[in-house]
Amino acid sequence: MKVFRNWESWLFRFFGTIALALSLIWLIRDAPVAKVTASFVIGLLCFVFANLSKFKRFKGLGFEAELWEDKQKEAEELIGKLNGIVSLYSSEVLSTKFKSGRWSDNESRWHEVLKLYKALKSNHASAGQDINLTSAERDMGTFFSI
Repeated sequence: MKVFRNWESWLFRFFGTIALALSLIWLIRDAPVAKVTASFVIGLLCFVFANLSKFKRFKGLGFEAELWEDKQKEAEELIGKLNGIVSLYSSEVLSTKFKSGRWSDNESRWHEVLKLYKALKSNHASAGQDINLTSAERDMGTFFSI
C-alpha cells in the first residue's frame, strides 16, 4: 500500500494540517501574533518536509526548487518516444545501406552491411533498447538469399 511505503510524508502532512488548523483557529480567536505565526511556520515546514524527496535542489530565500519526480516522468516519456524514433531510423539506415548498389559485384560491400547490422544491434543492446529491425532483416534475407 502506498501509504505505508512513505509513512513519514503522511505523518508530516498530518502534523502540518493540525498546525495550520491551529494557526487559523488562533487567528480567529485573536491569539497573540507570535503564537499564530509560529504555528503557521511549523505547518508550512511540515508540508515542505513531507515533499522534500520530490525536490532535486533548492536555491536561496526565493525558494527556487525543481520537482525531481515530475522531471523523471517527463524524461521516461521522452525516452520512450525517442526509442521508437531511433528504431525507425536504424531500420531505414540499414535498409538504405543494403539496397544501395546491390547490383555491384563488390563482396566487401556486403561485409560492410553485415558489420553495420551487427554494430546497430550491439549498440542498441548495450544502451538497453529493444530495437525492432524485423522488416530490415526480412529484406536483408531476401537480398542476401539467407
